[in-house]
Amino acid sequence: PARYDPIMMAFSAQTSANQTQDILDSKFEKRRQGQDKDTGLAYTMWGPMLGKRFLVFVDDFNMPKRETYGAQPPVELMRQLIDTAAYAPPGAPAFGGGWYDRKTLKWKAVTDLTLIAAMGPPGGGRQVMTNRMLRHLHMLNFTTMPSDVIEAIFTTITKAFLDNTLASELSPLGAPLVQATIGLYNKTCDVLRPMPSKPHYTFNLREISKVIQGVLMADKRRTTSREDLARLWAHECQRVFSDRLINDQDRAWFLDETKNQMKEHLKLVYDKVVDTSRPLIYCDFFTPGVDPSIYEEVTSVDKLTGICKEQQTDYNE
Repeated sequence: PARYDPIMMAFSAQTSANQTQDILDSKFEKRRQGQDKDTGLAYTMWGPMLGKRFLVFVDDFNMPKRETYGAQPPVELMRQLIDTAAYAPPGAPAFGGGWYDRKTLKWKAVTDLTLIAAMGPPGGGRQVMTNRMLRHLHMLNFTTMPSDVIEAIFTTITKAFLDNTLASELSPLGAPLVQATIGLYNKTCDVLRPMPSKPHYTFNLREISKVIQGVLMADKRRTTSREDLARLWAHECQRVFSDRLINDQDRAWFLDETKNQMKEHLKLVYDKVVDTSRPLIYCDFFTPGVDPSIYEEVTSVDKLTGICKEQQTDYNE
């Protein structure tokens, strides 16, 4: 609704309380200022425009690293927004909280703000969230879907595309493509786990969705056989998974697992489907001047290089 203004944030292991405060302070507008009748201390009230409400969404809420005494400073700052509601100066709403301005040392009451956070289970750099913060939040827990449910969802999508877009003889490949993708995803999650040198080795349901989304870009003008569709699938798996890997050992393992999944589910041999003498690349501008554009395999790196240089020259001119 128009009355809500979103503020999107994402915590990382290096996020500090000062950074968090500065980001939010830059979004606030000054409402009014006053003086506490009891203490005589000055305060200011901040928030969105009148008639609006801020929705602050924080992703990876449990990612900030712990300090010496076990607290997560950015999380504690957000908790202070809620905890200080009972001690806010006169004029601040009953549900409001705030913090002190680090320069003027005046209390900054924050109003018309709702906190929404998302986080994953502890592990891979994620910390156990303090119960002092959790007690203020309504918890929604989403369990991991079992493989058969994931398979049913994506098989329905893939088969509908194959039936309506590509040749009828490719329709039976819908289920095997999804099974191969899920198998590759599960193996990758089991073997390539996140560690201090590879903190970004985190894979989730989005990876399966991205692979299937890439397969759904198949064009009937270029994808006419089982081998064509399997080659496209292998490319999408490389872009989604392999491009994230940091060393040759992990990439070699992933290529071997791709071959295994293709042989098991698609009944095809990788080396006969993919030309290993050149990189496996797809793009939608390899055949210029076609409308609509064709998402197709790059059969000549030299031609692709020439197209890119030509486009760069046209852009610069």
